[in-house]
Order: sequence, then structure tokens, then C-alpha cells
Amino acid sequence: MKPQKIVLVTDAPFWEGKMGSHQRILAIAQTLKKNCSLQVFFFGSIGKQRRLEIKEAGFENMVVSYKDFDEHLVPEEANLPKLASFANIQGLKRRRHDAFYTTFAQYIAHAEADLVLLEYIYLAYLQDAIPKHCLKVIDTHDVMCFREYRFYQHKMRKAISMSVSYQEEQLILQHLDADIAIQRHEYQILRKMLPNKVLLLCPHSIAYNPQDQKTKRVQNIGFIGADNEANRSGLDWFIKQVWPIAKQLGLKLHIFGKVGDQFQDVCDADESLENMSDKLTQAEIYSLVDCMVYPVFVGGGLKIKTLEALAYAKPIISSQEGSVGIDNPNQNGIIVARNRSEFIEGLIRLVKQPSLAAELIQQGKNTIETQFSPHNCYQPLIDLISYC
Repeated sequence: MKPQKIVLVTDAPFWEGKMGSHQRILAIAQTLKKNCSLQVFFFGSIGKQRRLEIKEAGFENMVVSYKDFDEHLVPEEANLPKLASFANIQGLKRRRHDAFYTTFAQYIAHAEADLVLLEYIYLAYLQDAIPKHCLKVIDTHDVMCFREYRFYQHKMRKAISMSVSYQEEQLILQHLDADIAIQRHEYQILRKMLPNKVLLLCPHSIAYNPQDQKTKRVQNIGFIGADNEANRSGLDWFIKQVWPIAKQLGLKLHIFGKVGDQFQDVCDADESLENMSDKLTQAEIYSLVDCMVYPVFVGGGLKIKTLEALAYAKPIISSQEGSVGIDNPNQNGIIVARNRSEFIEGLIRLVKQPSLAAELIQQGKNTIETQFSPHNCYQPLIDLISYC
């Protein structure tokens, strides 16, 4: 029997794996590749270096650039499917590109796809170009209206990538055949928002990948994050409120990811802080640390960096926001710290009680293997595809 053909559509260079969203798309793509005939339609250029990276990631000849179809057409004049009225919702309109729509419309008309998976709601306007026989599915990553509300509460307006109301998001998602939620709480929100739609709960999957089976004395602490307002605010709070006490335990804080570049002056003034930037692989990052911290207090979706720490067998101290979407609290490998004193207490306990780190590592292993294996996470999507 001929395998179903799936087209994944994204503007993210997911094969790089540098951000949580990249890791999410990469994990889904890897699963789809094993179960279906996969092609990726990418809204970006693919030069020689990117082709090498794509090949190394295992997606050679599977990723197509929109530029291969760009004839600088205007949608209204190109005899292409017309955009539905919901495409003019302001939040979508700001992220809409005529070149993206026209090139995708030309491609998908002849792709013979059974299912199209759109990554993120801001690509939802592309659904108008998808042939009627093809299932249209969106991987939400976040419920955007609630994400926007939380960022407004914390006065982080610059971090709002797309602004939509509850009613607008409801209207957009109703146009898809199925919608994917990344964690249980957001699944419940979407179920209330879309009572008659097909909803899939597909958390992010990750493999357990311990770097060293021996439990070490906790000395090197890690923080990893992209350069965004939520990460900058959380890390700034941690350095000012927690680190003056924590560093007296003989600890060193290594800051990984682009966010560290914003703290270079602070690192230069304190030898217990080090900016590692974004030049290292995941394996290299987790080989350098004994414990991770995640003091981020606003966001949405599922915190993939928290899962990464558990998967690499590292204890983690996280805010409540950083543990959202991970079941079995108090036994999932995460020390949840709700304030300054609890972050400090968590670090003291890990330094003074070596057996605690070993216990958290075992809990984290159980969490990854029972909650976030590819089968547990993506079987609902594979089941849907099997009906195509």
C-alpha cells in the first residue's frame, strides 16, 4: 500500500534545533518521516550550507523552498484560490505574505498530498490554497489569545508575536479539519473553544539521552534560552535576586543561547557568571552542567527546555510556568520554585544532598519515558493520518 503523503509547512529552519519551536517541529518531522512520505514546504532560502545541514538532520530531498516557485504573482491576478475573509483578521494579516500564499498555492495544487500540517496559527491563511480532498491540520504550539493576555499582564508587549482575540482565534481554528494542542491544559481550553472540532493532544516528544550515569556533585548550573523578553526578564531576576546568595555555595552559572549576549557586561563583572552564547550543541551544553535552572514566569505552550534537561539526566529547578504541561508534580524530576527563597532553597538542597540529584534524575527518566515518548505523543496524529 502506498504510504500517505504529508506536507509540513513552516517558516522555521527546524533542522538547526536551536529553539524550542525548532525542536518541536523537528520531532514531529522525524516521526512523520518514519510513518509516511514526508515533504516540507519551507518559507526561506536554502543555500549550500543549509542543504548540508538538512542532509545531516536526515531530511535530504525532503525540504522544498518557496523560492523555487516564486514568480512574483499577485494572488488576485494569478487565478489562484481566493483568501477567505478570516485571512484579513488583523493578527493574521500582519503575518501574511503574498509570496508565501502564491508559491504555496502553486506547489500544493500538484503535490498530491493527503494531509497538510501547518506549523503555528499565523500560517492558517494558507488553508484556502489546500485542495478539498486533503486534510488540513494545524499544530498550534500555543493558544495565542491566552499567551497574549499573560504577556500583557507582565507588561511584555514586545514579546507578543501575534495578537488575536478569543473569538478571532476560534474563527481561525474552526476552518481547519483538526487542531493539535501541545499540552493538556491548552487541549482543555481548545475543547471549550472548539466543542465540535477534531482535537489532538500531541505533546513534544524527546528521547532519554543521559550524558553521564554517575551522579556528580552539583557545582555548574546552566540556563539556556533564546534572546526574547521572557528569558531576559527571568534571567535578570535570577541574577539579581537569587545568584548573590547561590554563588556563595561555590557555584558557577553558565548561560547558553543568544540570551547570554545581553548579559555579557554582567558576566564580565562577575567571575561566577559565564556567557556561553549559542555555539554549542545540545550534547555539549548538557555535558558542561550538573543542574539547570528555568526562572521564566510568563509564556505559553510546553517548555521544551525543561524537557531537554530531564532527557539529558539533569536535575532542574523551575518556576511554575516552566513546569506547565508536565504531569505528576513532585515526582517528575523538577523542583518547582515559586519565589526567590524557594529557588535558593532548591540550590542549597541539591548541593548539600547528593542523593536528591540522583532521585530527581530517576524521576526525570520516568517522566520522559512515560509521558514524552514518540509513541505516546504522536500516535493520535498517526492515527488520523491512517484514515486519509
